[in-house]
Parts: sequence; structure tokens; C-alpha cells
Amino acid sequence: MLEDRAVLSREMDVSAVPTRLLQAMRWLLRDPDLAASPSTRLEHLNGWDSLSQISLMVETEYRYDVVFEVAEIESVQTVGDIVDLIRTKASIQAL
Repeated sequence: MLEDRAVLSREMDVSAVPTRLLQAMRWLLRDPDLAASPSTRLEHLNGWDSLSQISLMVETEYRYDVVFEVAEIESVQTVGDIVDLIRTKASIQAL
């Protein structure tokens, strides 16, 4: 029963990460089975380094048609941080 709750919780967390972002992360890290939740720390991902961070942010800018400031990129520590930036930037550009 507890195991079922843990699986459900992970599935709900994964669904909170936009598909395009998760696809970009899987492509960049060459891990088609990568699962990430908003609380996933980027530094804990296999193969993650500073170049991966820049590459992911550039790919995210391209996929979501947004532009991040250097300070925003430097502040990102979790997948949720990226999701929040996308939401903020997308809503600002929609105005």
C-alpha cells in the first residue's frame, strides 16, 4: 500500500513537468527513461554538469520561445525552478 502511494506520488510529480521540458532533458542527457519531478535537483541527474545546464536552458528557450537572463539561468537548481521560469516568461510574453 505504501509502495503504491510512492509510485502514485512520483507519477503525479512527473506529470507536473511539462512534456517538452522532459523531452529536452531526456534528449540532452541521452536517457530516454529519465523521470524528473519539480523537486529533482539538476545536480543529481546522471551526466549533469555546467555545460548541461547551459544547453538545457538554451534548448528550453528554443522550445518555449522565451529568453532567460544570465542571473535566472544561474539561479536554477531544480526542475521546478525551470518550470517556474517558463511559466513566468510565457505569461509575460503573452501580455
